[in-house]
Amino acid sequence: MILPFTDRTWLWLAAALYLAGFIQGSIALFKRGRPAGGATYALILLGYLAQLAGLGLRGRAVGGCPLGNAFELYQFTAWSAITLYLVVGATFRLSLLGYFTACLASTVTLVSLLFPSWDAGQRVRIFGHNPWIELHAALAVFSYGGSRSCPRSAISTIWAFGCWPPGPRSSGLRSPSARCIGRARRRS
Repeated sequence: MILPFTDRTWLWLAAALYLAGFIQGSIALFKRGRPAGGATYALILLGYLAQLAGLGLRGRAVGGCPLGNAFELYQFTAWSAITLYLVVGATFRLSLLGYFTACLASTVTLVSLLFPSWDAGQRVRIFGHNPWIELHAALAVFSYGGSRSCPRSAISTIWAFGCWPPGPRSSGLRSPSARCIGRARRRS
């Protein structure tokens, strides 16, 4: 064990770091027009490591992947969204993805921590001793994290670069033009 913290202490620390990354990104976004990638990334990475430690302790306590109640599902979903950002966002230098993922992760982790009743429930292996069912459930929940963060950040990126909503004479149902999206890509 790294430090004598409980799993919930690690998860509170992760929520605080995600929130700090979101606040730092918001300040940079309002001052410079784009979130600061390096500082936000560092805060998110530290939050990710804290959440990984908390989920690891929780997994050891239950003897498997921590997916047994609403609290664990929310935490695992936030962790999976951050994992996706750390892999995809760092590869493609998507600072807006990190900004909105920090918002999502801080909200989801804080909400789950604020309701202690969500953490009640069975504390045994919910999938028995079948690792394939556990892997299947973990991958399904992992996909929820990606499905929550990717569309939100794509729409936000298009909006941030002035490509959405369409002009005043349009019905509002059109997609942004390829030319506008190309301009946005060059600016990011």
